[in-house]
Formats: sequence, C-alpha cells, structure tokens
Amino acid sequence: MAARSITPESSPAGTGSAPRWPDFAFLGAWTGVAMGLTESAVLLLQLRYSGFSMWKNGVGPPILWVSPLVNLGLFAVAASLLGVSSFLLGRRRQAWGWPLAVGALFGLAAFGVSMSPRTLQLWGCAPFAMGAAVAGFRGGRSVLTPRFFRRSFPAVMAMAALAGVTGQGTEWWREREFLFSLPPARAGQPNVLLIILDAQRADHLSSYGYHRPTTPNMDRLAAEGLLFERAFAPSHWTLPGHLGMLTGFPSGGEYADDRARKPRMAEAMISTTLARQGYATAASIGNNMWCTPKAGLAHGFARFDVYFHNWGDRFSRTFFGKMLASGARFYGRYFDVPGRKRADQVNREALQWVDQARDSGRPFFLMLNFFDVHDPYWPPEPFRGRFNPRVTKRNLLALHRGSEFRKDLNAEETQLLLDAYDESLLYLDHWIGQLRRDLESRGVLDQTLVIVTADHGESFAENEKGEFGHTAPILRQEVTRVPLILRYPPRIAAARVADRAGMRVPHPVSLRQIPATVAEIVGLGAQSPYPLPSLLASLEAPPGPVLMEADENDSVADGQWHLIVADNGAAHLYDLDADPRERTNLAGRPETAGIEAVLRARLKHLLADAAKPLRRTPPQ
Repeated sequence: MAARSITPESSPAGTGSAPRWPDFAFLGAWTGVAMGLTESAVLLLQLRYSGFSMWKNGVGPPILWVSPLVNLGLFAVAASLLGVSSFLLGRRRQAWGWPLAVGALFGLAAFGVSMSPRTLQLWGCAPFAMGAAVAGFRGGRSVLTPRFFRRSFPAVMAMAALAGVTGQGTEWWREREFLFSLPPARAGQPNVLLIILDAQRADHLSSYGYHRPTTPNMDRLAAEGLLFERAFAPSHWTLPGHLGMLTGFPSGGEYADDRARKPRMAEAMISTTLARQGYATAASIGNNMWCTPKAGLAHGFARFDVYFHNWGDRFSRTFFGKMLASGARFYGRYFDVPGRKRADQVNREALQWVDQARDSGRPFFLMLNFFDVHDPYWPPEPFRGRFNPRVTKRNLLALHRGSEFRKDLNAEETQLLLDAYDESLLYLDHWIGQLRRDLESRGVLDQTLVIVTADHGESFAENEKGEFGHTAPILRQEVTRVPLILRYPPRIAAARVADRAGMRVPHPVSLRQIPATVAEIVGLGAQSPYPLPSLLASLEAPPGPVLMEADENDSVADGQWHLIVADNGAAHLYDLDADPRERTNLAGRPETAGIEAVLRARLKHLLADAAKPLRRTPPQ
C-alpha cells in the first residue's frame, strides 16, 4: 500500500486532528535521547580507537547517561518551540508543522552526532544532516506519527537507563578491579600528596618575596619544610609540565599523544610505580583540557576525577551543550570557564579518597590539579576585590577580545589582570589551608609527604614581545620558574630543619626530580627507575643543569645563569643573581662569551639525552 500523505484534512495522528503540544514534546524528548545515545557511543569509540587528543571534548563512560539526559532537555525545548510555531500557522497549515518538525529535529540530531567528534568539517557534516532532515520530513508524513513516538518512548528511555547504568558501573568496576589487583603495602609507608597549582608563577607567593600577603597557608607549609627558590618546570604549558613531574623524563620532542611512546610513559609514571607498591592512587583534576586520560596522564590511577563534576561540565561534554556554553561565554558576556572545577570541589574529592584509603588500610597517593589561578582570572567571593575593587566582570571582559587577552593593554589594565590573578591565588591558598586542616583532623598530615608546585607560570607582558599567558612564549622565568615546597616531618626534620623556620634551597632544580624524591622517601632504593637525583640529595650540591623545552626555543638553568636559545640560534643569557627579573640580555657580549659557550654545549648535550628512549625497567 502506498504511504498516506498528509493534507490539511488528514493528520499524522491518524485521528483527523492536528498534533497537540504534548506530541511535539514527546518528539523532542525521543529525538534527544536517541541522539544522546548515538553521540555518547561515537565519543566513546573515538576515545578508545582514535589518536585524536580530544582536548576539547574529552569524555568518560558516564557520558552514556549524561548525553541522553542533556539532549532530552534541549530537544524537548526545541520541539516545544516548533509546536508553538506550528499552532501559529493557522488550522489549514498545522498538519504541515509535524513533518517539518520531525525533519528539523532529525537533521539537527544528525548534525550534532556528526560534529561531536570534532574530526569532521562542517562541509562534511552538512550533507549528512540534510539527508536526515529529508528522511525525517518524509517519515513525518507517513510512519513517524505522534503515536509512534509516544509508544516507543518508554523503550528508548529504558535503553538510555541501561546505558547510563552501564557507563557509571564501568567506572565503579574499573576502580574496584584496580584496587583488588594491588599488592599488599609495606607497613609504615608514607602517604604522598602532590598539589599542582596550574599556571602559578613562583614570584607571586608571599614566601617567595612577593609584596602582597597572597599565600599565608602555603607560607606555613614552607616554614615547616623545604622551599626551592629556583625550581623550573620542564616546559611552558600543561602537558609536558605534568609528564615531567610524573615520569621524571624530558619530553624528547614527543608528548603523550605519540602512540609508540605512550606505553613507556605509562610504565615510568610515579602513579604506576606507587600502585605497584600497594598505594591507593587517585587524582582530582581541575584542568580538563590537557590533564586527561586521553592525554596519557591517568596511567596508574585507580580513580581519575576530571569530568562530570557539576552540571556545567556535564552540559559542556555534549556537542550542543558545548556550543551553547561557548556562545554564552563569547557572546553572552559570561566570563568564567563553564563548569570550572573549583578548589572546594577538588578538596571534597580528595578527602573522599583519603577516607577510603584509610578504611582499606593502604597508603594513598593523591595528585590534585587546581585550576583556580588559570585564565580567565575570576576570583570567587569574598576574595574578589580584596586587592582591587575594580576587579569586576565588566572590567575584566574589557581586557579580552573573545577568549584571548587584548594585545594593546596599557600598564593600568595589565595591573588589573595581575590583581585578579593575585585574588585568585588568595582564594586558592584559603582552600589549601582548609585541606591542611582536614588532613590534620584525620591524623594523617604528619604521615604525608606534601609537595606543592605548579606545571608552569604565567606571563604578564614582561618579555620583549609583550605576550600574556603561556601559550607560545620565550622560556623566561615568568613561565618556567614555579613554586616548589616539600613538607614531611620525619625526613625534613632530618634535613636540618629542627628550628621549624624552614630551609631554603637557592640553586636551580627541576620538577623532573619529583618522582625520584617520592621514590626515595617511600623507600624504593635501587628499585627507583628515575634518572635524576632526589631533591633531598640535591640539598648539599646542585643537581646539575636544568633543561626546559618548547617548540621554538629551549633553555638551561645552571647555577646563577639562565640561557635561552631559539631554533634560529638567537640567544638570551641572564645572570639570575644580578638580574632576577631578566631585563638585561648578556648573550653575545665578550665578557660572557665563555659562559655562553659552556651553557650552549650543556644545552646541546641535554637535548640529545632527552631524545633517548625512556628506560623500561619499572620496579616490581
């Protein structure tokens, strides 16, 4: 029998009446759930099999319930609006509103599914979406009636519920399986807490000589332990910075997206090493762009909390949610990162793991990435305005063009950015202090090695190019010199800090020494796979030249000297004792020619060594 077409006198409901508003709502909800199931499957398949970094749309198994739920709401609203529009067309045209609505929603769903992996261009997705729209329109005139969507909606919801339970259950089961596979831990092993302040430069902490009281709680940690005055990050951005402090190895020009290098990186990570010693390992991550499982940072962790921590983030994990959130930020004058995980949430996740580890009788390794000081600088109340009452959304938005800083900021505008940055740090320090008090109340603080550092710093137009941020700068101190504080009374007291005034280490050290330091304190001894000396072994003598790498320049810090060499051979040489703010370039001068030649040779040697394969003999 030929398909019956709709005319003004015949409705898709087959009842002689036009579709009602609830019919459009069912249509939208059905399409949204179906689109969410398909989108989540596509994203998970890409996560599993694609080499694409997915830094813009990383996901995990909970996307199986998040995407259907978010899209149900979005499509139900869209369909309801289409239904209202259909009623406004008048009675003789209302029957055409149904197939048009089906076609529009099917086309929209197909477009969202094809665009969600971010691997196809718009011109490739548009024909697919148009084809789905045409098919939906034709189906809306025949078999895709309101009755079809009402009757099949429970089955679609049941599929979504099953997928959601599977997704959440997968996370739960993976964690339990990981913990059950751990060997017994040795008695008396210390806990390890690695605190990473994303984008925090060293010279804005009070304990590093800053003129503002930005970090009273971190200053107290420094007074009870070791403070390294010239600690350098491996690079100027997040991924190599984290890889360096987790593996102890330089990038060698390759990052975790390199498939041949990934297994070796996974074996070398301190989380993997500690898990083999029976540690309960977990991470709570604020930076969900580069500190992700897909970026290679989740190896060795039983739990890696980075996505789905609030509804803002869940909403932004879907294609249409991300588009709406981006539009709100760029066009709706919404200033903050949608769904940003704040320090209080990181603390809650961390303490939950501490309690779980205590109940299991295992020592814990916790890595916490705090994103509160990262741009856009937006300190929460009551810390906003603490240093400058002009730190308001309106004033800060005026300093940006889209999501980037304006290139023509004057001195007063730059100072406003610095004020917002410092207020964000003050907020973060408050929660670091609260975390300390919570660990102390649980009786685990003095049995925990606490390491406070950052993956990179931040530039506020100090360099000759007047650049802000850290995306593509010269490897100057403002983007590479970071805080590094260690607190662990059983060993730090043995390092001659009996006066409790703290100990300051003046010579350059690298964050790549962190894994070796942890390995020494937990007692690995000769089993440690890490190439650099421990930070504790560096107290008496400098560990040697410190390497930093970037795409267009590399640098070495050795003693009082810091040499930066661009790929074209141009150099910057600074005397850190005489010129701590690196304002006078000594490269090319006769009086420093010998020093420059020695540093160039050391840099060349370090870069050659960085290109060697990672050692593949992890401790058992």
